[in-house]
Amino acid sequence: MKILLKISLGITLVTIGVSCSEEKTSGSSKKNETGQEAQNFFTKPPSINTTDLKNQMADSPSSFLRTFANDKIPWQNFNKEVFQTATKAQKPVFLLVGGAQGGFTRTTAEFINNDPNLPERFTNNFVCSVADVSLIPELAEFSFLLTTSNRMSTAFPVLLWFTPEGHPMAWQPAQKFSQKGLVKQITQIFDVTIDSWKTGNNALIRNHRDHNRLRQLDHVAILNREQKVQVSRDEIFRILARSLGTFYDEGSGEIDNVGGLVPTHTLQLLALGGNSKRLVADVREDCLKAASSISHKLINSAIHDRLDGSYFFARQNSEWTVPSTTKNLITQADLAYTFFTVGKILEDQSILNEAMRLTKVLENDWLAKNLSTFAAQGIQTEESKFLWTIEDLKKLLTPDQLALCKKIYGLKKDGNISSFLDAQERFRNLNSLKLSAPLAKLSTQTSLPLNELQSKLSAIHQKLLEYRSANTTYDTLSNINISDIAIAQRTLLARYIHTGKPADLQTALQNGEKIMTRYSAEDQTLLRLPIDTSPNLPARGIDYALTIRALLETYQATLDDKWLKHAIFLYNQADKKLRNGKSFFTEVKKDEQIFPFDIYSFTMKYGESTNGVMDYNISRLAALTDDEKVDELERIMPRKLVPGRSSFAVPMADFVISCAIGEKPIIAVISGDPTSDLNTQLLRTLNSPKFGPYIVIRPKSSDLLTKITSPTTPGVTLIQDNKTLNTTNNPAQLKSLLEKLICKD
Repeated sequence: MKILLKISLGITLVTIGVSCSEEKTSGSSKKNETGQEAQNFFTKPPSINTTDLKNQMADSPSSFLRTFANDKIPWQNFNKEVFQTATKAQKPVFLLVGGAQGGFTRTTAEFINNDPNLPERFTNNFVCSVADVSLIPELAEFSFLLTTSNRMSTAFPVLLWFTPEGHPMAWQPAQKFSQKGLVKQITQIFDVTIDSWKTGNNALIRNHRDHNRLRQLDHVAILNREQKVQVSRDEIFRILARSLGTFYDEGSGEIDNVGGLVPTHTLQLLALGGNSKRLVADVREDCLKAASSISHKLINSAIHDRLDGSYFFARQNSEWTVPSTTKNLITQADLAYTFFTVGKILEDQSILNEAMRLTKVLENDWLAKNLSTFAAQGIQTEESKFLWTIEDLKKLLTPDQLALCKKIYGLKKDGNISSFLDAQERFRNLNSLKLSAPLAKLSTQTSLPLNELQSKLSAIHQKLLEYRSANTTYDTLSNINISDIAIAQRTLLARYIHTGKPADLQTALQNGEKIMTRYSAEDQTLLRLPIDTSPNLPARGIDYALTIRALLETYQATLDDKWLKHAIFLYNQADKKLRNGKSFFTEVKKDEQIFPFDIYSFTMKYGESTNGVMDYNISRLAALTDDEKVDELERIMPRKLVPGRSSFAVPMADFVISCAIGEKPIIAVISGDPTSDLNTQLLRTLNSPKFGPYIVIRPKSSDLLTKITSPTTPGVTLIQDNKTLNTTNNPAQLKSLLEKLICKD
């Protein structure tokens, strides 16, 4: 807290005296509470009163935000009108940034609302707004930039105070304190902010305007650096995939610098590195070892909720032993896709089995129920029943069931979470349901056949799940946004590529149809939420990136032109709206920005980066179309992105994955009907995770695809640098050819 006041507010307080004396002509003067002359930025009296504002949350498009509709504070929707209202009221803006993720945003609001003084003080002194990062994801990155600038850890919710122009004045992550501790934190910032505002808002506004301008320059400085020498995609993939492998520590089984979130992109890149002959043999072996170790750790650790089969959103510590109780659709989809990728490359059936199981959970428990986020509300201790005391388990289980749990999960009276992992003793006497060993080994140790052991554990889990459901309050989000659908699409396609079942392909195509019918339509902008949602919200940069990739991968799996046509349509739309002649894609176009700060998504902190995924799209479109603008951007993006690799948590894994295709990708040309049984098998082989990232697939003839004149031989022809490599109509022979070209020296 002291750091916050010194850095984010202290500069303002120091400069107010100078600014007031220098800018007396800029606004009206009045006496403040201490008798000092204050300089008012505003030249006219306020035209509205914040106490007259009405709570707007009942009409929010977010089901989570609608839970704020009955609060004492008149929450306003976070949009440009918030700052217009603040200008009319001549008051700062208070913004609570969070979401259903983490479960503490709603609790923070309740702490504020239940305090005898804070609701009235907030209403009198601020225009109060609340924002859901699932709807405005650039707020997550903006909050991260602010908090890390003060060496603070980023945790949601984040409390932000803005000037009426939209420049941040103060910020503080809301730690999981008690109500008393959190109210104390808020009150301290509140008092300093209001004192600064009343002392001289003219100087404060101008000062923070300058701060934000400098912050923007710092933010984009790294992006303005450019690789002077053109580097090939082959070289980028080879060097950066190899360097990522060196981060793996075999002793701890961890990858350094992953930012605390599940490193799905890192795992995918490690698997691809281990699969590619561009890396030397010992490096490939290290990459595969790391991918295997971490995947099994994920599957066997407590990040996997044993009671309902889903995975938690983020890990709490380096060993994934203490779960965060948030779960969301994207995590299930992203992990399942990662397990398909790693499992297929490693030929590890246990990882593939987990990918299949988790995809079923995604399909039945998330997509079918229209559920995007699910989080236990409040401070996660024993009352949430995600962690358990021995006494609680005694009341719920039979003696035999408890004895079995002690063997399977290593339960202890004083808790099975070590003091090393829980230095603050937040989880003292609590037990996680982390398997003490793989189930097959536990079957031998307990002298129970595996099927019988699984049956007994299932009965135990059902008891605990019913109790947890009855005794836990949840925050949920029922808005499935376009990014959720796009990531789910990749996973459903990956399942079909693995199984070859027509029913699995049909499920994936039905999910893909939602993109074109529920979230976008011909000649219309892509929307973040379904078309029938009110109000309609335009898609962000990351939405365009993920959606285009999902459409391109659907095209590669089917060679149905409609998927490619829509991908091209959305790419052109994103290029026009979000690039504005620059190499980088912003999250929103200029006239849709709520606060005056350009966000370019490059970090791995909150999922995939917009420009990393866009590079994937660009490299594929360059091989599929004759668009000169795309070709030029394909050459520019590596030069622009490579210099920033050392500044991000993971060295831009999604961008490096896009470079797996190489400078001169292998083009696989399918002759004949793509839906025939033979070509269906050939397409599945080409789209396998072992080969798909290195290949672009096209039919023999298409009005959209005219770059290469392919042979007329039935089956598949492999072409690289305009030279025919081989032709075959045998799936086994195709697999052998591709392994020789891609995987083996």
